[in-house]
Amino acid sequence: HYQQALDIHIEFGDRYEQAGPYHQLGSVAEEFREFEQAQHHYQQALDIYIEFNDRYSQARTYGQLGLLAEAQDDYEQARHHLQQALAIFVEFKDDHSVGMALQILARIYQTTQDTGILTDVAECLNTTVEAVKQLFEKQNDDSQNE
Repeated sequence: HYQQALDIHIEFGDRYEQAGPYHQLGSVAEEFREFEQAQHHYQQALDIYIEFNDRYSQARTYGQLGLLAEAQDDYEQARHHLQQALAIFVEFKDDHSVGMALQILARIYQTTQDTGILTDVAECLNTTVEAVKQLFEKQNDDSQNE
């Protein structure tokens, strides 16, 4: 159905409306662990959101690209995408999505011990590296207790 919707939007030249089906096709491909196909679809959606300056939708897609990269153990790419998502969610004051991005970044930090993550998140949140480290430790403790 997503492919049919995409085909119709392409047929009628409705470029912006193509982004939604591309994003959904990325999610479906990711579910089937077809990572290359998922990457392609998410990137198509992201390119359209950038073209139309839809910042909030860009953040959602950056988040999905980050999760996709994490699933492939590409932590550098995951970090890059999630930090872009985080910055936009902060800009939009979307505390729920900020929390989700932070949770994933905390997981990546726990795996990689890359202190650059702490520095970048601290800068984005306008706080200290120590405060981010404590936040990440709390989130990692909370996730282990679930």
